[in-house]
Amino acid sequence: MSPAKDAKRSTFLGSKAESRELNQYWYSQHTIDVLCSAIKEGLSSLEPSTSTRVAFLSTPSLFFAFDSVERENFSLLDYDKTWEGEPGYNYYDYRNPLNIKKYLQHSFDMVVIDPPFISKVVWEKYSRTARALLKEQSSSLVLCTTVYENAPLMHKLFGATPKRFRPSIPNLVYQYSAFTNFHSIVMAEPNNEILE
Repeated sequence: MSPAKDAKRSTFLGSKAESRELNQYWYSQHTIDVLCSAIKEGLSSLEPSTSTRVAFLSTPSLFFAFDSVERENFSLLDYDKTWEGEPGYNYYDYRNPLNIKKYLQHSFDMVVIDPPFISKVVWEKYSRTARALLKEQSSSLVLCTTVYENAPLMHKLFGATPKRFRPSIPNLVYQYSAFTNFHSIVMAEPNNEILE
């Protein structure tokens, strides 16, 4: 990878500090790279169309890991108004899960979700948002990160199962797992940053 590409990829982590107040904890750069590869992998499994759209719910580090051309079909829904001037940003508060702009509804092929909290109540709200955002088709894709103990909930809400790859979130005190409702080769390998 070229030094210019490396610089672009690390811009987010180097420029935006985590906010404990907002319960923001960023993935490591390696985890960002793998999760972005999984997103691309999932999208490549869809029927070819003029555009594939992805909604990033509370996942700015993944949204900004893609370049501006790729992000033309992506939207970031986030509570943090730091991103307000960015194309694709939409204010989002999970406490009002269906308070999303009309033009965003049922227009996405994939949702990527990393809520600030791991409780069942919070996840149920995010799932309502996801259903409102996803196209009404059986091939809609979901990628989520949360604690492994939420595996039954992830399956119930999204039909998602845990992957072998577990994300590294250096400043988070407990370990997350990654869940998808699609097959992923890149997430079938363990993360070397995590002690098994």
